[in-house]
Order: sequence, then C-alpha cells, then structure tokens
Amino acid sequence: MRFMIFEGAMNVDVFKDFLTRLNKEIKGKIFLIVDNLKVHATRYLAAWLESRSRMLELFYLPSYSPKLNPDEYLNRDLKARLAEQNLLASKDALRQSVEMHMRKRQSVPDSIKKFFEKDEVRYASEDY
Repeated sequence: MRFMIFEGAMNVDVFKDFLTRLNKEIKGKIFLIVDNLKVHATRYLAAWLESRSRMLELFYLPSYSPKLNPDEYLNRDLKARLAEQNLLASKDALRQSVEMHMRKRQSVPDSIKKFFEKDEVRYASEDY
C-alpha cells in the first residue's frame, strides 16, 4: 500500500506526482485501479501514461461504484480512526494522525489484505 498526503484539491499534477513516486518505489509493472475522478482520465494524463505503458497501467472502475473501489474501504477505516480521536487541535495534528495511521496500516500487510476479502473487491486480490 502506498499513499501521499497533500494539501488542496486533487488535480492531474498531484496525481502524476503520486504515480511518479509509485513508479520509483515499485519494481515491475504497476496495475492501478482508479475511479472515474476527472483527473484520472484527462487527455494530458492519457498522453503521459501512454509514454509509460510498459511500467504503469490504469484500470477504471464503472461510474458510481464505490463498493468496487478498494480505496473506499481504506478511507472508511482512516475516517473511523480519526473520529475516535475526537477533534484534533490543528492541521499539523491531523496530518500527523493521518500519517501515523497510514504508516501503521502500511507496516501490517494483513490489515490491508482484509479490505480485499470483501466480495465486491475480491476481483483485485492476488488470491482471486
């Protein structure tokens, strides 16, 4: 599992930055499942992806299908954890809590594998 914390709205440059970092960290071809957020499917990104097709391939989920998106289960997990902590004192405290929780998940692969046990996202599992 990889993640990136950023401020502001998601845009194509932020997404490209994430994909570039992902490509540097992971050896071999990356197959990434994405939803239909506009930044995932711009012409600019398509041209950029085409030049990297040997290293990276995106698979687009059908529109309005959050149950099929493994990210949604991780997001729900993160939000539940943050809700347990009540109100956070500052933006820095929020960022620190998010990073700590995500790093914890990252260090325990079985905690991520559980998200793929759901019938709706089993298609994305290595064990499928």
